[in-house]
Amino acid sequence: MRFLFFLLALPCLAQQQVVSPKGTPVEYVNIGVVGTSKGLITDEYGQFSLERLSAAPTDSIYFSHLSYKRKVLLSREIQNKIVLQEADIQLPEASFTLQKPKYYTIRGKGIPAVMRLYGEMKDGFEPTSERKYLNAEIGDFLSFKHDARLTELTIDVHRSDFYMAVLRVVVYQTDKQHKTFTPLLKEPIYIEVFPSREPQTFSRKLSVFVPKGEAWVGIQFVEMRGKDYDKFVFPSTINTCYIRFADGSIRPLNKRLGIPFSVKGYDYIMTNE
Repeated sequence: MRFLFFLLALPCLAQQQVVSPKGTPVEYVNIGVVGTSKGLITDEYGQFSLERLSAAPTDSIYFSHLSYKRKVLLSREIQNKIVLQEADIQLPEASFTLQKPKYYTIRGKGIPAVMRLYGEMKDGFEPTSERKYLNAEIGDFLSFKHDARLTELTIDVHRSDFYMAVLRVVVYQTDKQHKTFTPLLKEPIYIEVFPSREPQTFSRKLSVFVPKGEAWVGIQFVEMRGKDYDKFVFPSTINTCYIRFADGSIRPLNKRLGIPFSVKGYDYIMTNE
């Protein structure tokens, strides 16, 4: 069973910057093309390169940050500096307390299957590859009856031949139709997978508030370097898992086989004092 991933090239390109009304850089702003999963994040200096999105002049580009108002501009309108207005958050006058958190596994890794899911450098990660997995994400949709806080993501890797393999954790709020995706991670979380023919398990601590409703949680390959026939292999599991492509289309992964990742957290329930 073969599954191919993608390569996100990191060339040296012209830089733009996101700033506050006072002119201070805004770090870790989520930037993307509306209606697609194409996206990037500003660095600690608020800088980014619009060219990395390969956006058409008429594409709408959004700028999203938890502490600032969302902004949408046409690609052709974007200048060297983009100013975001601070979000006006009104707190209720009533006093509330948080129920004692009950930590639990929100999504389990699933039942192990005998097959392996892999991507090969020559077929899936080369910039000249004909495969259409650039900027794709692998993950699952989670439904929350209450507001929740995610505290940990764990993922298993069966084998990696690549001398460099970097994954990024992604968390989005989405609607029931899975048409809109709003980033919920304030800062990017990366996983560096070292070359090994032995299984590896990676865990990353999270502190992500997820509103009641639907959310998308998964991983993205941001950089892969290796020889033509180097492989990156996941053990497969019998669970639901999806691929979200750059054009916004979504499909199940390999006839309902998934990759083993789990998410832990707790319901975020407020009560009146």
